[in-house]
Amino acid sequence: MAVGKGPHLAERDYFIDYPIEEVMFRWDHEAGVAYRRFYGEAGLAAVEQADRLWNEALAYGDEVDERAFRTGKPRA
Repeated sequence: MAVGKGPHLAERDYFIDYPIEEVMFRWDHEAGVAYRRFYGEAGLAAVEQADRLWNEALAYGDEVDERAFRTGKPRA
């Protein structure tokens, strides 16, 4: 289910899978920063709030648990 934008983002961290673009995101609610990891990659990169993929993932991605995020997915 999509997370969407709103005040709930200030309450806890979120982990989002956006398989259409083979990317996952971690939202750090304390820092107010989203981190991106493409499938098959180990590193994280901070993204701007206006980032297209971040906003699409919020609207259309699926919330996953932290374990699924940390495990990641291989590239297709």
